[in-house]
Amino acid sequence: MRKILLLSLMLISICVFSQEGDTNLDEHKQTIEDAYKEMEAMKKEYYEGLQKEKQAENAKELEKRQANRNQKLSQNKQDATTRLENTITERENVKKEKLEKIDVKKKELIVDKHRKLVERTDNKAKTVENAKKVQVSKINKRKQALLN
Repeated sequence: MRKILLLSLMLISICVFSQEGDTNLDEHKQTIEDAYKEMEAMKKEYYEGLQKEKQAENAKELEKRQANRNQKLSQNKQDATTRLENTITERENVKKEKLEKIDVKKKELIVDKHRKLVERTDNKAKTVENAKKVQVSKINKRKQALLN
């Protein structure tokens, strides 16, 4: 930027000197044009350098953003995987608990049915015994009635 300023000062000074009445106007004009072209080229180079720096900064910023996005995406995937695994584990645990409850109920039902079956057979046996006792007592009463 300093060079551009120096060249512009040189241009101005050349213009001032050229107006003093120098006879070699074409040479001064050519020098002014050359200095102007050089100044424009330096200006262009300077602004291109600024633009390249800005592009490099933008590229770095874009890289950072992309890295952050990738990191967030990776973290989200990891969190989703963890949640999914936890959900699957919970479902498996609930399923196991339900199956265990069902097994316990089955065993209780089997025990209950067996108990009821035993009670029925006991009741039938008692009914048969009672029927025999009733018959025996009837027979004994008839015998008594016949003996008397």
